[in-house]
Amino acid sequence: MCHVKKHQYNKQYALYKIRSQIELVFKVWKSVLKIQLVRKMKSERFRCYLYGKLLWVLLCWDITVSFEPVVRKQKKELICIYKCYALLKNKAWQLKSLQFNANERLKGWLLKMPDCFSDFGLEENKKGRKILQII
Repeated sequence: MCHVKKHQYNKQYALYKIRSQIELVFKVWKSVLKIQLVRKMKSERFRCYLYGKLLWVLLCWDITVSFEPVVRKQKKELICIYKCYALLKNKAWQLKSLQFNANERLKGWLLKMPDCFSDFGLEENKKGRKILQII
């Protein structure tokens, strides 16, 4: 009987951990990418604004998830989604000047991101916390 309760407790803890990670992603979207800030505008402009924000969210997610295994292999540590989104936001200004040789410059920018993530975007190791990837 005790074994069943312990298993059920572990299962609930794992589900809670996953839920908290989902909430963390939404928190990142709000605090780093400011998706909640919308001023008054025409509906057509709002749609463009919303699509642009959602594209930026997806790009940040894709870049972060793509480079996570690279950083884990190099540093043997996990990256922090919050820190990586903030790094991408802070480095995005470098993409505004992609007029000439856009593909090469974008490729160079992307190739710098794993180093940037491994230097400034690592997860802080908290004592006794289980990591989502382990669960």
